[in-house]
Amino acid sequence: MRMIPSPVRRAARFVLGERGYDALRRRYMQYLQRRAAKDPRYQASVERMLPLKGRHTGERCFIIGNGPSLKDTD
Repeated sequence: MRMIPSPVRRAARFVLGERGYDALRRRYMQYLQRRAAKDPRYQASVERMLPLKGRHTGERCFIIGNGPSLKDTD
């Protein structure tokens, strides 16, 4: 997901107010979800993960991720 630059967020909050900004952000997130749902790569990914849904309900989980900020680590 693309992040909106901080000065733009601040300006939008100032102009729209907190409630208006939150409403706009919710609509934008819904738009991104609908757009992603039409992408065949997203649909294929969901189909691969669907059998795993609920498989480990109630068990402890550790999520380990690596991203650009951790690029230089082992």
